[in-house]
Amino acid sequence: MIRDLIYPLVLGMIRVWKAFTYVIFYVFQKPLKSLLKKEFHEAGIEVNGKAPQDIQVHNQMFYRRFAQDEILGFAEAYMDGWIDIESIDEFFHRIILGGLYKKYFQFPWNKICHYLEYQIFNNQTAQRSFEVGRKHYDLGNTLYESFLDKTMNYSCGYWKNAGNLDEAQQHKMELICQKLKLEPGMRPIGIKSFADFPKSVSLSGVMGEMIRDLIYPLVLGMIKVWKAFTYVIIYAFGKPLKSLMKKEFHEAGIEVNGKAPHDIQIHNQMFYRRFAQDEILGFAEAYMDGWFDIESMDEFTNRLIRQGVYKKYFQLPWNKICHYLEYQIFNNQTAKRSYEVGRKHYDLSNALFESFLDKTMNYSCGYWKNAGNLDEAQ
Repeated sequence: MIRDLIYPLVLGMIRVWKAFTYVIFYVFQKPLKSLLKKEFHEAGIEVNGKAPQDIQVHNQMFYRRFAQDEILGFAEAYMDGWIDIESIDEFFHRIILGGLYKKYFQFPWNKICHYLEYQIFNNQTAQRSFEVGRKHYDLGNTLYESFLDKTMNYSCGYWKNAGNLDEAQQHKMELICQKLKLEPGMRPIGIKSFADFPKSVSLSGVMGEMIRDLIYPLVLGMIKVWKAFTYVIIYAFGKPLKSLMKKEFHEAGIEVNGKAPHDIQIHNQMFYRRFAQDEILGFAEAYMDGWFDIESMDEFTNRLIRQGVYKKYFQLPWNKICHYLEYQIFNNQTAKRSYEVGRKHYDLSNALFESFLDKTMNYSCGYWKNAGNLDEAQ
């Protein structure tokens, strides 16, 4: 939490510092240019000279960019065509021998900023991932076609018995299929390179997965709106709902707050709404939360099933449709929701788990051959 509070402040201070240095370098660009030319000359490098190690400066903004962003600024200026060097190895050899590398390629203030941004704090936020995507991947296919195979496979190929990159990538996909023991009719989800290989494997799921990613948030939003709507309806008709459910229980031979073992003891009146809203899940979680108790759960359930109450209230059609969309058509087990699942189902203290697990709290099934109890089985 402290990190989350401090990080934007530190990042803001770094940006202010960089803006300040940019202004300084802009104001003093002529002395800066003269200083760098002098330093290069003393290292045996001339600006726009004729020797292989000489630097050809095509954009005068290079000096400010170099001073501002040091080695990264130098490299990006080179990629952007602001400078050219015929013999880059000899250039750096002279830069290092002359001690310029330590002076201008490792500025102390940039090292401090880099340490704060990338060592103390993690700058790889979800928000910035879109910026990274735009800068490094939204460049059109021309660049990637120049060095990738025809299927645009971005990972390394399998070069044994391969004569070119296309064959190496095809052999890699063959090897993956063999290791995964894929058979005709199986669907490798979300792997683009499988779209052309192998032909025996059905790949209707590849494009489907992309469509699925687009539609899922929309469907999930509609489900949430529907659940909110039903919650309002159930809340508005709370009293009639309570009376109806009591009547249904009574007809099944179950009394609310009765004395028989199969009677339901309700401790929280919100139970009726939760039950109507989330059916079997709401019933189970209300039980875990202590909203009601039943001495003889098996007899209670038996009476509900015999009377047909289970089908009425434990399998509500709208909830079945929502459940099918959420958990069958779409996978709702996202990384973000895994924390919510963990909190709801596992952060419950040990009292619950001690009631049905062995003394070592082993959550998997035991080996019951020759075992007299659960501890021995585990």
